[in-house]
Amino acid sequence: MLKDYIAEKEKQLTGLFEATEIQDEVLLKNGFQLNYTLEDASEFKHNKIKRADDGLKQSLLCLDSKLNPETVKQLIKHPQAFICLERALSTDDKWNLRQHLKHEFIAF
Repeated sequence: MLKDYIAEKEKQLTGLFEATEIQDEVLLKNGFQLNYTLEDASEFKHNKIKRADDGLKQSLLCLDSKLNPETVKQLIKHPQAFICLERALSTDDKWNLRQHLKHEFIAF
């Protein structure tokens, strides 16, 4: 029953916001300037990932509620700065990304 309760509350929480509504806050809190640009990172097929760039800082941004294992493999194979929702990751995926991306991995 507890697992069902938690799953229901998580569904409610993820339904409360749209990614476009919080992307500004996420990027600003992670050091991006207001003049950032976003473009689709089309090389990722399993999640909706954007490439953020403000001229000084660059990062990939994913606000999906679940990160596909294929996306994790692709990030490990081609490391680059990456920001995502912490709840979108399994413990193993979080550990693997932290080991391969080091300080360029941010899960919030």
